[in-house]
Amino acid sequence: MNEPPPSFKNQISRQTIAVLLVAVDTLTHGGTAVANSALQNDSRRIIRIDLNRGHLLVDRALRRTDALTLRFLTCLALVEFCTFWGGQSNDGKATTRAIRKIANLEKGAPAWGTGFASKLAASEELRSLDKLPIFGTKSSAGPFELFTFEANLRSPSDVAGWQPKGGA
Repeated sequence: MNEPPPSFKNQISRQTIAVLLVAVDTLTHGGTAVANSALQNDSRRIIRIDLNRGHLLVDRALRRTDALTLRFLTCLALVEFCTFWGGQSNDGKATTRAIRKIANLEKGAPAWGTGFASKLAASEELRSLDKLPIFGTKSSAGPFELFTFEANLRSPSDVAGWQPKGGA
């Protein structure tokens, strides 16, 4: 069953997670953006945010070069990711703590939803979105690395998308 030896199960180490943005033509659920966990070929853990160019809000923000609105919508997807995984897994909790720190939210601060997204959108890490070639008629889809952060994570992970193919 390709199980790691007991000495390697659930080891915790400081790992880097990259947050990537990809502009897609549509999302099946019709939302503005969605964030998912993934494991790259080099085993790097990522959070991929798909930004729905086909959605009215996103399309208008892209045409008007409204980076602040796009930062907020991107962060709202990241907050939804945190809300989902932060309640389900240890790695999700560690990831949420790290992202809340980026948003300058103190431990236990009662900011979730739009409050969390607003603080995160104002962070220095998200300013990279302002300069991406996603605006205008000659836009590019990406993927673009928005920022990276570190968290203490398990190996293997308890977040489904961060598990090697074939399971943890």
